[in-house]
Amino acid sequence: MDVPINPPSDPSTTADDSDPSSPISGQLLPDPSKPVIRPPQVPKLPLPVPPVPEDQPNPQSPSAPPVDTSKYEKVKLKGGVVSTPPGWYDIYRKFEFQLKDLVFVAQQNQKLPGIYHIPLRQYNDFKMSQTVILNEYSKYFDSIKPQDRKYILSEPMVKAVDTAMKNDFKKEPKDLVAQLFKEQNIPYKQITQGNEVPDIETAVQQQGLKDDEKQKQLETFEKLISTETNALVRLNSKIETLNAEQINNNLKELSDTEDEIIFKYSKLDPIVKLGVENGKEKLLVRISDMKIKLDQRLQRLPNPNDIPTLKKYLENINTYYTIQGQDSIASIIMRLFGTNFASSVQSKNAPEKRKLIAKKLKEYEDKQPVAGVQI
Repeated sequence: MDVPINPPSDPSTTADDSDPSSPISGQLLPDPSKPVIRPPQVPKLPLPVPPVPEDQPNPQSPSAPPVDTSKYEKVKLKGGVVSTPPGWYDIYRKFEFQLKDLVFVAQQNQKLPGIYHIPLRQYNDFKMSQTVILNEYSKYFDSIKPQDRKYILSEPMVKAVDTAMKNDFKKEPKDLVAQLFKEQNIPYKQITQGNEVPDIETAVQQQGLKDDEKQKQLETFEKLISTETNALVRLNSKIETLNAEQINNNLKELSDTEDEIIFKYSKLDPIVKLGVENGKEKLLVRISDMKIKLDQRLQRLPNPNDIPTLKKYLENINTYYTIQGQDSIASIIMRLFGTNFASSVQSKNAPEKRKLIAKKLKEYEDKQPVAGVQI
């Protein structure tokens, strides 16, 4: 039976204030006259450790299935013959061709022993090729199976070429040429590219030539560059006002000028060539750009066959509204009526197209001068 614990009769007193020799109800205290007997201390033993079997291999996940190379192509790389996924070698060959062509260009433009230059046009072409090939390779790599990607990144010879295409082809052309020259033990002192001017060329331009005949060659060719550059500026300012005959005449003149510059440059003394190299390259690039502009302008001009072709389209309901090629209906409409009208009829259905085009053609013909009549 539980013994109730009664509170002290005096609320002001607590257990601490009571006599320690007197027992408190509900609590047993040891008898000080009797010795205290404590249980013996048992030493703690370490927990048992389960034994580890000797030479027991760790559990492994199932190994990946081997790559199926039965449909791979046997190709020859620098390290030997190796199998590659279909299509991979085609991109690699483009990569190799561009590198070989770059080295050839540099060697063809050796100004003096050990002084090489990559002309601006070839520099621009190579930079464009870099972008095209890298994009093509990226799309190819994403399109193949995961096992094929793993193979490319693990097979030593293929991995080396993969690294080259991803890393080396992002380098500047002159750095790639220097790298390839070292691999082929071709000595060089300086390699420049594009608008960069070799040190010796800068010296010639700044100091001139002590030989009077060579100095005269230098000044004559520099005058030719200046004259033709000014002519291009004038032509560019009036290009939108030229008719087809004028454009064709200018295209022929530009081709003749291009040939003249190359021929006269080839006759110069090697040291004089160094002095005019940069200016000559810039001029040739400008001529090339101008020829492109003239050709684009020519394609936008109406030609004698445009109206007869358009009338045949309107008269025969079985003919289609073509959109590709210089002689397509879309191209003719663009030349005759402008880009805005061509875009506005593009989305219309066939009957509506014919109706709008016929109306526009009548307006166009009404504005044209009548032969023999002064306006």
